[in-house]
Amino acid sequence: MSDEKQQDASEGSIGQSASTGGLGAWLPIRTAPESCRGERPQYVLFYNGHHVGVGYRYQAEDDDDSYVYVDECEEFILPLPTHWMPLPEAPNVK
Repeated sequence: MSDEKQQDASEGSIGQSASTGGLGAWLPIRTAPESCRGERPQYVLFYNGHHVGVGYRYQAEDDDDSYVYVDECEEFILPLPTHWMPLPEAPNVK
C-alpha cells in the first residue's frame, strides 16, 4: 500500500492538540501542494498525529505514488503527516 493510501485511511478527525487557532481547516494530506526539487519549496503546516510543524513535500524519486515530507530544517517528517494547512499571511509590519 502506498504512503498516500495509508494516510487516506487515517484521515478521520484530528486531536485537539492540532486545533486551528483561528486559521483555516485541516485538509487531507493527499491535497497538499507539491514542491519541485531544485525550486523554492512551498511551505505549509503539517500534522502527523503527534506534532504540528512547517514543511513541504515532493514526489519520491523511486515511486510515482509516494511523497517525501521535509521540515524547515531539511529533516524528514516521521511519522508521515496525515493533514496539512496553508501558512497564514505574514503580518503587515510598517
